Amino acid sequence: MPQGTPASGLHCGLEGRLLEIELTSGTDISCFPAGSLIEVGSPTTLYLGEVYVSDGRRRVIGVEHLIDRESLAAIQDLWSSRNRS
Repeated sequence: MPQGTPASGLHCGLEGRLLEIELTSGTDISCFPAGSLIEVGSPTTLYLGEVYVSDGRRRVIGVEHLIDRESLAAIQDLWSSRNRS
């Protein structure tokens, strides 16, 4: 989340609303315990949800919101242009 600690990981899969990631080595595996609210970013998508499973480096996240970054950028551009007027 915005005030949280960033960590690196690998996207392992998305099935329905369950996103599986694996934290990379060097990441504190005690971070993001089950119940944590989490933001997972990829080049194309932003996922917001809750950690359901925390098992070693593996995390399973229940995705509540999925945001397409290209669509988000278009909305941000529109808002910015309106604020300049």
